[in-house]
Amino acid sequence: MFNSLRCIDILKFMWSSNPKDAISFWNMRTQEWLKYYAMLRFTDRSLPRGKLQPWALAKTFAVSAGFHGYYHGYYGFFIGLLMIDIAWKIGDSTAFVGKLRAIFPARAITLVSVALA
Repeated sequence: MFNSLRCIDILKFMWSSNPKDAISFWNMRTQEWLKYYAMLRFTDRSLPRGKLQPWALAKTFAVSAGFHGYYHGYYGFFIGLLMIDIAWKIGDSTAFVGKLRAIFPARAITLVSVALA
């Protein structure tokens, strides 16, 4: 019964190999709404596809935090989540992370990077 609801995929969330997947498998309906109605409106279409746009991400996380309520804990959580997401997207394309992936599984790298953030 729980798996028939498309709100959360608990197994994919708990065992995701990177922060991007963890974010997208928690509260999936809201994440899709934020993607199509907030993120795509903030995205600069003059930049090449796939280019990191931190301001669009920050605005999208701010929209989500605003809908959650005006409590400092929510804003701290979403700022931390934004920092983890941007750090992963920047670090994922580096040669250093490529070498680490050859040695360690992706889940171990994710756990260490989240612990350091």
